[in-house]
Amino acid sequence: MMKMMNSCVATICILSLALSVFGQRPVGVHFDVEPAALPGGAEGNAAQFIALFQKLKAVTNGNTRLSADLPMGMGLKPLGAWYYQNRPISYHIADIVDTVTLMAYRDRAAAPNGITDHAAGYLNYARQIGKNVVVGVETNCNLGNIVSFCEEGQTYMEQQLNSALTTLKSYGSNFAGLAIHDYDGYNALSGVSSTFRLPSSAPCRALWVWSHSVVNDPAARAKFIDFCVRMRICTVYQESQGLVDSSAKQPVLRSFINDLWAKGIQVELLFGNHEWTYTANHPAAVNLAKAAVNFINTFPASGGTPVIPSTTAAPVVPSTTGAPNNGGGTCAARKVTRRIRISDGNDDVEQQPSKGNKMYCTSSDLEFVKDGTVDQILGLRFKNVDVSPQDTIVGAYLEMKSKKSATTKTNLVIHGEKTANSQGLCDNSNLLSDKTKTSSSVSWNNVPSWSVGQIVQSPDVTAVVKEIVGMNGWSAGNAMTLIVSGSGMRSAYSYNGGAAPYLVIELQTLSCGAGLPTSDETTDWWADTTNTVEPDDDEFNASSRTSAFLGLMTVCAVVAARLF
Repeated sequence: MMKMMNSCVATICILSLALSVFGQRPVGVHFDVEPAALPGGAEGNAAQFIALFQKLKAVTNGNTRLSADLPMGMGLKPLGAWYYQNRPISYHIADIVDTVTLMAYRDRAAAPNGITDHAAGYLNYARQIGKNVVVGVETNCNLGNIVSFCEEGQTYMEQQLNSALTTLKSYGSNFAGLAIHDYDGYNALSGVSSTFRLPSSAPCRALWVWSHSVVNDPAARAKFIDFCVRMRICTVYQESQGLVDSSAKQPVLRSFINDLWAKGIQVELLFGNHEWTYTANHPAAVNLAKAAVNFINTFPASGGTPVIPSTTAAPVVPSTTGAPNNGGGTCAARKVTRRIRISDGNDDVEQQPSKGNKMYCTSSDLEFVKDGTVDQILGLRFKNVDVSPQDTIVGAYLEMKSKKSATTKTNLVIHGEKTANSQGLCDNSNLLSDKTKTSSSVSWNNVPSWSVGQIVQSPDVTAVVKEIVGMNGWSAGNAMTLIVSGSGMRSAYSYNGGAAPYLVIELQTLSCGAGLPTSDETTDWWADTTNTVEPDDDEFNASSRTSAFLGLMTVCAVVAARLF
């Protein structure tokens, strides 16, 4: 037993030392390419623009998150849409990339001509295809009074953002948070001083950064990190051309990323040039994407690719017991719980094979499995499942709210749909009974009695979830469907009934080192201040990380002496 424990601690040491040296990997690549700024505009350059992102997606290949900035004009009314092949250009791009950041540059929340109505088209389409949209606002000056918050200042902007959130949160997990353009404008905004600090209740947000000074200059970096902590920045879109593609600059960029991660802030590698739209310039953008992916792959595998502007908690490693860290803090195993709620009425459905395979998509309840005298098959689709193939899944189950009391003998079987990204369910041409099911399944036999309003949980479905997450093509943020069949009757509320089912997934992570989170974390179904680790308010300095690293080396030396 002692040898096993020593081996376990040795595993922690090896992984933790690697993370101390290499740090937390960037969570993706992010492109800002705006064809509307070019002769011919967005529609005249649409084919080249779409082809560019198809090439970029081939580079990221589902293993690295690809994000795109899109202006309001590529969306839907009220602004009016730019179209290509009878579809808004935004639809084409959203189909390709993993996440869209909408530049909803207006200085008021509500319609008409506000942040929320400009975002509506994007978010509605994102809901249909299971993608995420971050909503961005502008703070730079001289762009027009309705475009930026420059003229109104910080207090007014926060009022409008809080108002917008009331509407934006109604889109569920497809709304992936707020972003501010950009650091220079935000830092100069009236009401933002070197001591100003947003309250902890303020929504976490992302931030564009176009300057390299925060990367290259130690003093500028320290001020920037302090700004991020005070202003609730959880994700930084850092412009990286000339950094990731330079062997001389990569170590500096790496240390910048590690310094941000130590404060609970994640990084996307940002690239921007409107002329990359042109086919002749595609190789330049593609080569940068390749350099970014190669750079990201020099980091250890991390705990997934969270929804922006959420932050990763700690790198995910095999389940371990804790180990002391003489540098301050502990190396501790930590459970992170993802709670993913069904966020669309078309994602919890009932199929009745004996009635011509009729599909029910708007019912207020889910009958497992007998509705009156008719047996059903049920499908539960969960979008934006923030679990990557590198994550260590230690538990998973369904959670529902009972609508009716029931004692009838009930035996259920839970399969998954065997696909790396499940599509919408309410489609008679793609029946639940025709879907390819996972080889793994879970029997839920002799289901206990349910009473009205009771919160019920299924048996562990980890094997089913792992099979789907392990499929080629799966990446964090994809959708998965669980299919339930069997006999008997239990009734739960549906999405349309006001209490949609949850899929709860438990992950094992490791936090190690001074200042890093060690407590368990539960994240809920939409990403703003949830699915996050809050930016760390403790003063950060290089010496604390160095002492933590040296302390951990001491622990590892002791373990090595015992083992060898």
